[in-house]
Amino acid sequence: MHESLMMSRPSCRHRRRAALWPSLLLLGTLGSTPAVTTAATGPVSSLVVAGLSPVFAPDVTQYTIPKTANCSVPVTATLENPSLHRLYIASTETASGVTRNAWVCDGKTKIDIVVYQGWTEVKRYVVTPVAQATPPPTPAPTPTPAPAPTPTPAPTPAPAPTPAPAPVDVSSAARFLERATFGPTAADLAAVQQSGPSVWLAQQYQLPESPMPDGLNAGQVRSQLFLNMARGADQLRQRMLFALSQTLVVSSNKNVNGDELIPWVRLLSRHAFGNFRALLKEMSMSPSMGKYLDQANSQKTSATSEPNENYPRELLQLFSIGLWELHQDGSRRTDAQGNPLPTYTQHTVREFARALTGWTYPTRPGTAPASQNWEYFVGLMEPRSQYHDTGAKTLLNGTVLPAGQSVEQDLEAVIDNVFQHPNVPPFIAFRLISSLVSSNPSAAYIKRVADVFVNNGAGVRGDLRAVLMAILTDVEATAAPTGPHGHLKDPVLHILSLGRALGAQFGDPNMFMYIFSNLGQRVLSPATVFSFYSPLAALPGQPSLYGPEFQLYTPALALQRANFIYGILSGQFGSSFSVNLSPFTALAGNPAALVEQVNQTLLQGRMSNELRQIILTATLAAPDATQRALGAVYLAAIASEYAVQR
Repeated sequence: MHESLMMSRPSCRHRRRAALWPSLLLLGTLGSTPAVTTAATGPVSSLVVAGLSPVFAPDVTQYTIPKTANCSVPVTATLENPSLHRLYIASTETASGVTRNAWVCDGKTKIDIVVYQGWTEVKRYVVTPVAQATPPPTPAPTPTPAPAPTPTPAPTPAPAPTPAPAPVDVSSAARFLERATFGPTAADLAAVQQSGPSVWLAQQYQLPESPMPDGLNAGQVRSQLFLNMARGADQLRQRMLFALSQTLVVSSNKNVNGDELIPWVRLLSRHAFGNFRALLKEMSMSPSMGKYLDQANSQKTSATSEPNENYPRELLQLFSIGLWELHQDGSRRTDAQGNPLPTYTQHTVREFARALTGWTYPTRPGTAPASQNWEYFVGLMEPRSQYHDTGAKTLLNGTVLPAGQSVEQDLEAVIDNVFQHPNVPPFIAFRLISSLVSSNPSAAYIKRVADVFVNNGAGVRGDLRAVLMAILTDVEATAAPTGPHGHLKDPVLHILSLGRALGAQFGDPNMFMYIFSNLGQRVLSPATVFSFYSPLAALPGQPSLYGPEFQLYTPALALQRANFIYGILSGQFGSSFSVNLSPFTALAGNPAALVEQVNQTLLQGRMSNELRQIILTATLAAPDATQRALGAVYLAAIASEYAVQR
């Protein structure tokens, strides 16, 4: 029924053979005079933006400017000490005192002016365009002595009101949080029960992003991201970041250093609630992606080189439209003979590759810009016109780019061409639903979400915040499960949800991250550009259904995951991953009460009678209170009722 991401060809990089199936399931100008004020001290001595309010001062970090119809806003900042600090305007390194045009369309709601010393952020100034009240018109001259009445100025639009509380039962709260977070905690369950999902979502959208500091090596980046997912207050953003990372892939298998991964994590975090077009554009200019899929330093055809096709191919196949034309509900379009219609050809890939030539890594501070810069990952890639193919190109749906366009013009045209393709809404809807809710969503569910991608209710296409809201609040996500609904938890989701449910304390994740490697899902390290598993892998024994996570749940891997869970519960990882089983040990003398405590903690009262009896029988056979408590929690944690998100 759904669109195919079929791997019909070997990848240009990082492909691997699919895992064996398991045999069982274990349990711009603004039109006003620029405001300029200099300061004697501070990392920035002056900031020039038309209409800046309040007057600039080095210690004031929040500013506004009037909204403008132009997308490009000229910004000039001057460093007090250019030899000590580096300046970034709108994520692009900029020389002190040089004007940089900052983009404020396509989901960009603010301009960041950031000062770094080495890898450390020293100061961040934020300029936010805001709607201005309409001033009263000047009365026209009139022979009548009495002036015309002055109209009331239009009020500044009020922020969206906080949704009214809508309490839900504990099972509904748990199902919602299993999709919107890395697992329900007692505090989140209580909050959602009391106020409902809509209030919780509105609060999550306002939370600041969990940090990803500078100066980390690759292992530390993986550990920090794991900790953000495990205990970050911004759970919704982290869950969306994780879902996006499984569609838009960069891996430490090639980007081996921390400075190559940090900007990528920040990019996904920053755009998690933004606009998909802005995400596509920044991803295409990202030096992290530029290295991973060889887009950086791709050159026009010459006697010794050809445009690199790796990124253009994956942009189409995996990141946006897929291989086959789709209906809005995710089903394939066919010709008169019933054959699926391809979205593009190899010629299309070559044309996209030509259009995307001429980008190089950002210029490293202290060095002169080169025709082809060496690897550097702070900021966005830079255009080099001498390496850009300026001939005409034909893109998707016969769109022709005229000859003579610049590097930047061709990039904008490519992003528009992909973003406006009718496949993007159902393709992205299916991928996100599969990651967050169910591997087998109905066609109607896909269409409802795809419709929101097309129009968020205010005429905006690609609003990921609205798409996420549609996914999580759809009746198919909130109703009690029926049929082939839900999906097997992958290793990260399974282990994190268990830890959060038990109130685990996390120390250094690097102490156990190697086990995730053994389980096939080390954070930020998928083996291929297809991520950790194919989203269209069949459910073992039921080829008509999708069961992608089962590629990481062969019998051997299922046993390894169970052993990992036992190691956590028995304290084998010390302070790096510790849980307190004393609430369960205290009930060991009353096996029925112990099993019910496990039921409420892990399954929120949804444990079946069959599983309850299995755990109760095993508990009665345990020799002491410690083993009873450990065994009861362990059996529930590896059971299918907990391992499968329903």
